[in-house]
Amino acid sequence: CWAVTLKGMALTTYRAAVVVGMKGADTYAWALDDVASQGFASKAVSEVTAGDLAGWRDSMAARGLVAGTIVRRMGLVSGFLSWCWKERGWLTANPLTSVRKPKVSDARDRVLTAEEIRLLLAGAAGGRNAWLHDALVVLLQTAVRRSELWGLTVADLDMPQAVVKLRDGKTGARGVPCRTAAGEAW
Repeated sequence: CWAVTLKGMALTTYRAAVVVGMKGADTYAWALDDVASQGFASKAVSEVTAGDLAGWRDSMAARGLVAGTIVRRMGLVSGFLSWCWKERGWLTANPLTSVRKPKVSDARDRVLTAEEIRLLLAGAAGGRNAWLHDALVVLLQTAVRRSELWGLTVADLDMPQAVVKLRDGKTGARGVPCRTAAGEAW
C-alpha cells in the first residue's frame, strides 16, 4: 500500500480539484506552498499529527505573522485536511481541529488623517501607474475591498443614485454608497 504524502499527491490533487475554483485561488496557492515547505509535509497525510500542525502554527508566529493571518491559514489547511478525510478517505479525522488557534483582535480603530490621505493621493498621482490615484480615491470613498474593486466596471457605477453595484462581493451582491469624488475618478 502506498502512502499519500501531504506535499505530493494530496496538495496537488486538492489544488486541481478545489483551489482552482475558489475566490482568491492565487493567495490560497501561496499559503499552501508554505505548508508544503514544512518538514511534516513529506509525511503521509495519515501520519500528520496535531503536534506537527501546532509547530507550524508556532513557526508562523515566530516569523512575525499576525494572529489573523495565522488563523486564516489554519482555516485553509483545516479545509484541506477535512477534504482529505471526508472526500478522499486519506484521514480518519482532521488533526487540526485539536490545535488551538491564536486569539485574534479584530479591533480596527486606525483611520488615515486628512494629511495622510493628501500625501497618499499626491504620491499616487505622480507615479508610473496612472490608474493608482483613481483606484485609491474609489477605495477611500467607498471602503470596498481590494478584490471587489478589481471587478468593477463603469457600468457598476450608478451616479444618479450615488451607488456602486458590487455583483460579486465577499458578502454577495450589494450596493455601496459612493461619494462624488469616487464617481469622478471613474
